[in-house]
Amino acid sequence: MLKRKTPLKAKSGFKKRGGKLKSLSGSRKVKNADYEKAKAEYFEEKNYQCEICNGQGTDLHHKKGRGKFLCEKSTFMALCRACHNKCHHEVGWARENGYIIYDYK
Repeated sequence: MLKRKTPLKAKSGFKKRGGKLKSLSGSRKVKNADYEKAKAEYFEEKNYQCEICNGQGTDLHHKKGRGKFLCEKSTFMALCRACHNKCHHEVGWARENGYIIYDYK
């Protein structure tokens, strides 16, 4: 095994900042609650079935992204993990099939 000539040292100047994460704003808490409700309703409507392969749907895919479409069910897709990965790794295929929709303006 090779040995280093000089030992590794922690970078100097690193200062530990507060250990607590910033709490969510009231409006974000409401959006998150609305999203969880819409997500549960959508999975129930689709019988927890992947919309591509008909396997077990575990992931909620947003065809138009999560930003302003976070709770819009028309942009949702219930997918299994494998199909969700395929949508994001094979973007050309996903666009051709309507699984990813971008509106550039």
